[in-house]
Amino acid sequence: MNNGVKAALDHVEINLIVGDSRLAIQQYMGVIACRKETLQVQLMRHKELTAKLNSVGYLHAVRAYNASADSLATEALESQVTKIVLSETRKTELKTLNRISEVLYADEQALADVDLNLRTTARCCRAEPINKGQVDEQPR
Repeated sequence: MNNGVKAALDHVEINLIVGDSRLAIQQYMGVIACRKETLQVQLMRHKELTAKLNSVGYLHAVRAYNASADSLATEALESQVTKIVLSETRKTELKTLNRISEVLYADEQALADVDLNLRTTARCCRAEPINKGQVDEQPR
């Protein structure tokens, strides 16, 4: 993730970091402690980098939606070399594997259905409306 954060520093105002490791994301957010010394170094580096950003958020995505990152990570682990993808064929393949947009963007009808269900449930149960910001900020 740190290489992605470094790449974003000069190009993006608001950042959403997507990862398929719930543990790593929770450690980056400070929800759970990082106890392994070698990973603590990476965590500190990550915190140094993200401190330079105007805004940062984290999203856990199931590995199936993040297959392009999984493919690149597997390649790097097997070759023990950091690479930059220059091949247009490989870039096209990675775009095909990347399904993050399915997690980030819902179609308008699906959003309307969810909103209707939430309002109906709140009315039936006489519950207070849920503030999405509060739910997202609570540790899990």
